[in-house]
Amino acid sequence: MSKFELENLKNTYLFNNSRETKGLCFPFNEFAITEVIDAFCECVNFERPDGYCIYKDTLYIFEHFAIDSSVQMKGSSYMRKKHQSNDVFEQFKSSKGVKNIQMVTVEESLDDYVANFQKIVGNHYKKISEYKKNVISIVGKDSFKDIKIVFVGENPLPLGVRVVRDSSIIEMIPLLYRNFLYDLLEYKNIDYFLFFNHGLNNDFVTGIDMKYIENDYKLAAKINKNSVIESDYIEIQRKLE
Repeated sequence: MSKFELENLKNTYLFNNSRETKGLCFPFNEFAITEVIDAFCECVNFERPDGYCIYKDTLYIFEHFAIDSSVQMKGSSYMRKKHQSNDVFEQFKSSKGVKNIQMVTVEESLDDYVANFQKIVGNHYKKISEYKKNVISIVGKDSFKDIKIVFVGENPLPLGVRVVRDSSIIEMIPLLYRNFLYDLLEYKNIDYFLFFNHGLNNDFVTGIDMKYIENDYKLAAKINKNSVIESDYIEIQRKLE
């Protein structure tokens, strides 16, 4: 991926965005998540990891990954499908009253979404020590007092993913689903997760403080794989350039 993929992510969701980006926070630790987003907005582009920022004496390390709910495809095959979908969406946005637009899709399922998420997070998780070493070699070990690892996920598909539940269609925001969150509890060296995705009417960034979950035994014990987790909205101050 590009060395500037976090810059592209910020520009898409937080800067110069004509669509509203809603901030969702679970658990209800608004202060910590807001600071993570502030640090993310200031982060320096890098490779292995994708970015870093020293914010209020804390070194934040950001690693980005992209997933969707399709059966995994590699290389040009996936990108071709994605670009075709993007092209159709652009036609949809620029044409009023257009009918019979056929979206180019891949076979999708919630199970594939979860499997993709688990596989990609696991692959990046193995490299955390390398990410720390690379960044500290640049900033110096005496330039910060604490270090936080932030995984930044994204579903780049232009209309996002929606699921049917009780005859209603709702936005699919992975970190608010227990069947995603349940498996994240094993990743003890990740401090925060951010997840960006498009919706039909809004864009979303979801933030999770993993240490908050680990330290709350009762909360962790209630997590199962079958239901949606409620969240609070947090205010995101977007920087308009």
